[in-house]
Amino acid sequence: MMRLISLALLLVSLAACSHFPSFGSPSAAEQEKTAHKKAKQDLATGIAYYEDANYIAAQRAIQSALNLGLTDRQDKVEARKYLAFIACLNQRQAECKNQFRAAFEADPKFTLSPAEIGHPLWGPVFKSVREEQARKTK
Repeated sequence: MMRLISLALLLVSLAACSHFPSFGSPSAAEQEKTAHKKAKQDLATGIAYYEDANYIAAQRAIQSALNLGLTDRQDKVEARKYLAFIACLNQRQAECKNQFRAAFEADPKFTLSPAEIGHPLWGPVFKSVREEQARKTK
């Protein structure tokens, strides 16, 4: 009988403590920091894939970076720019435009390098979105 009472008291004690976080769990700030670090890694990995012409893997990694919550404005712009390039390379013009629009939302002063603007696939799309954005701000 004593064993049964002791066991019952132990179970009640454990149940009462179950709402406290365990000491091994990362805090919200640590989780956010880890997600931010992973997002930056995914962006860098995606750009490397892009440079190796592995566009499917690049798109996955870059989208993962955005989903994880890139916090730096310039990182968001870079991610959207590369997603626009990939969309244009795959002849998905509407998606290309939407990615350029998202880049402008992240940074209204977003621009491409002269070589990027001169690209035959995404240069004209970028110019049209830039003109669209300029009309909106007037």
